[in-house]
Amino acid sequence: MIHKIVVIDDDPVTLTMLTKLLAQEDVQVFSSPDGLKGWELIQKERPDLVISDLLVPHVDGLELAQRIKNHPALGSTMIILMSAVYKGIYHRDDIQASGANDFIAKPIDTKILREKISRLLNKEKAPAGS
Repeated sequence: MIHKIVVIDDDPVTLTMLTKLLAQEDVQVFSSPDGLKGWELIQKERPDLVISDLLVPHVDGLELAQRIKNHPALGSTMIILMSAVYKGIYHRDDIQASGANDFIAKPIDTKILREKISRLLNKEKAPAGS
């Protein structure tokens, strides 16, 4: 089974890097530079996993995660939120409350990201903020 992953980030360098990284895996990758277009893409493609920056235009990562988890057809979608500025124990409650399955800090350690993706796509949910 080929998994679908949607990546959302307003930083073109990060978006390109993640798209290229994921294209090396056995997955279909879709990308968006903002949360609103990302939400539309998620509803259309019904991905297995969404990787979104927290601070994206129009619909931020926390609201996007809540929309996904509250949508009847998308509730089982795995979500990894990422941020360079919004991290640490202080924000863990916000991330968990959003429904996200995991979090990764920027700059992204690609080995850790691959491990998180593998774990989530194999349906082994990790606590958010780990």
